[in-house]
Amino acid sequence: MIFQLSDFYTMFYYQFVKKGSYGDEDYWMHTQGTAAYNTWKGLSFERLCFAHLQQLKHALGVDGVQTKAFAYYSDKTQIDMILERGDRNVNILEMKYCDGPYTLTAKETEKMKARKEIVSILYRKRMAFSVIMVTTESVVQNQYASEMIQRTVRLNDLFKD
Repeated sequence: MIFQLSDFYTMFYYQFVKKGSYGDEDYWMHTQGTAAYNTWKGLSFERLCFAHLQQLKHALGVDGVQTKAFAYYSDKTQIDMILERGDRNVNILEMKYCDGPYTLTAKETEKMKARKEIVSILYRKRMAFSVIMVTTESVVQNQYASEMIQRTVRLNDLFKD
């Protein structure tokens, strides 16, 4: 079993404050754009999506459908969120924090195909599978997005009533 830290401030504290600035008065400015900073933004975005699960379900139009939402980790893959629905559908949600529209690449498409294959093996019963992209703004419509993504949810959708 894997436990995830879900408190946003505690995540930030352990990632940046506790480590200290070591005398660097511009520590925060120097930290932005680093791998640690970008990882923190991505993980925080994933936690935000879980914290707003009801709004996410509303954006997908499945408010009244029984669901189980969880992240999946194995030695073969990591899936940001699986939404197992009572209507025999399984949504594979890929969450991407970015400062503009997200562009899906050939490499990322192959990873998504592998994730979808693993989920189909996990759910041996007959169910429908779809890949949902959750991102800050939008997804650039290219050949990979049209091939792989069935639906897109934006950050603003998580803050609607």
